[in-house]
Amino acid sequence: MVQLAAFEATYHDNITPMSPDMVPLIFDTGARISMSPNKSDFCSLIHPTQDITIKGIAAGLTVKGMGDLSYTFINDEGTEQTLTLHNCPYVPNCIIRLI
Repeated sequence: MVQLAAFEATYHDNITPMSPDMVPLIFDTGARISMSPNKSDFCSLIHPTQDITIKGIAAGLTVKGMGDLSYTFINDEGTEQTLTLHNCPYVPNCIIRLI
């Protein structure tokens, strides 16, 4: 079990502890696919899937659909940048957002 209290959001010198209702966004260079448990992260329709389960570190979690994810970040210059990822699984029982 992951304890969310161990996660922190850091921006320059400001540290914000994560609350239990927050879902971390993890950048994993070894991940084969990006996924999210939040419907609001998807910028396209989520197309239903049948009988797909995740393998690896999230083994056993069920994929409920596929769609395009979109995340907007503020870069160091203060400009918004949007990252869009295509054909990503919607996995409601996942405890993190994974890129």
